[in-house]
Amino acid sequence: RFGIVEIKNKDFVFKVEIAETQEQRKEGLMFRTELDENQGMLFIFPYPDLVNIWMKNTFLSLDIIFISEDNIIVDLVKEALPLSEKIYTSKLVTKYILEINSGLIKKLDINIGDKVNIEY
Repeated sequence: RFGIVEIKNKDFVFKVEIAETQEQRKEGLMFRTELDENQGMLFIFPYPDLVNIWMKNTFLSLDIIFISEDNIIVDLVKEALPLSEKIYTSKLVTKYILEINSGLIKKLDINIGDKVNIEY
């Protein structure tokens, strides 16, 4: 299942694979070796909470964007290291996580407080 995430005022739309079941969220982008610049994965959690994510078995370097239930970016992780078991925890309550290619947060000037449009 796919959807889109648009970072408002950035004129950029990501085509995202949806990870909404516990099994899909657990697997995430593990074992993938490539991801196009306009692609990503959107993790959808059953309810807003502080959430954790890690890069175990993930070969790609990724940027991680934490998004609130009201579609506002509440936290960012730039250039998460591939294959790392470091756990990243959202600083604020999160409903969605968007994983995109490393370096795009900087390239697109994505910031905490930016609004997003999510369709799935």
